[in-house]
Amino acid sequence: MVLTIHRRILALALAGTALFASRPAFAQPVVDQALSDAQLAVAKGCTVLKVNFNIRIRYASHFPLDHGDELRIMVNPIDRNQAAALLTLRREAATVPDGKRNGIKAIDLETQNPSGPVLRILFDRPVAYQVAPNSDTQSIVVAIAGARPSVKCMPVFPGSAF
Repeated sequence: MVLTIHRRILALALAGTALFASRPAFAQPVVDQALSDAQLAVAKGCTVLKVNFNIRIRYASHFPLDHGDELRIMVNPIDRNQAAALLTLRREAATVPDGKRNGIKAIDLETQNPSGPVLRILFDRPVAYQVAPNSDTQSIVVAIAGARPSVKCMPVFPGSAF
């Protein structure tokens, strides 16, 4: 009798395991860092900054439009699950090689902003710039001309197809 009870318990346990194993499992994205890194390309009179994300993003807008010492770029995650995961993150920072030498004081991402994530770039002085999304949907490109705008300083990172 004891053996029969053990067999029934074992059969129920195996049936329960089979029931849960037959359900499809959907993986949720794990986003522990939204910012990947930042890169610089420097040419005469123009510094091109590329900020890379670990998630797919869509450029929304930026302010001020073309000149200042602080640039705020609003982005929206493309994937709904990644947007939800971003809410669990706090402010993040990215470092850029030779950033201070090229006038970039700080790069950070504010994820708790009510209007959505904001990429914030601080410069050590007011500069003229142009902003554009990169075609890879995972980066933003900023062309920094210096004190005055330049038609030759475009937000296209070398090696990127735009």
